Amino acid sequence: VAYNGNPDTVGFPSVSSSIAWVGYPRLVNHYSFETLAEGVTPDAVSGYNMTVLSNDTGTDVPVLAAGVPELAPAVSSLKFDNPRGTDPNTADAQYAQVSEGWAGGYKDITISAWVYSSGGANWNRILDFGSSTDNYIFLCLNPGSVNNAVRFAVKVAGTEQTVTSAAEAVPVGQWTFVTATLIGNTARL
Repeated sequence: VAYNGNPDTVGFPSVSSSIAWVGYPRLVNHYSFETLAEGVTPDAVSGYNMTVLSNDTGTDVPVLAAGVPELAPAVSSLKFDNPRGTDPNTADAQYAQVSEGWAGGYKDITISAWVYSSGGANWNRILDFGSSTDNYIFLCLNPGSVNNAVRFAVKVAGTEQTVTSAAEAVPVGQWTFVTATLIGNTARL
């Protein structure tokens, strides 16, 4: 609620506005992947820490590994190792989870990540957030049959909108910076 005027000034009463959301661009989350203690890597901005998990019976959770050499030698990354056909546990079992509290309150968002693709399977998620198959947002590599592309998709009440890069946009075997933005009803990669 905003106020117009000074409530302590005689003859100039303060009039309150209706209740409204005020948004401004700011960094909401940042995961440096420098530490991983008891399966948790901290969020340096908002406290929405990320937990590494596995939904199979093994203990094969994502681990910290040597990361993005373009940034600095000390930088780490979160390594997912879900090989198809060779993992004795469930393929795609490893994932990292962030509390959903941050995602629902923002109209415009930017998602950025350094990714290292080793090729492989379709629909490799960078981010996947949703409440059902009718309401979600995701950013992935190798969408369907479009090899080494990036797709950003938003689906609300069963209506999906997507933006997909050209094939081969993300090279295999090297670090690539991927960014998706959603401003109003316009998405960009």
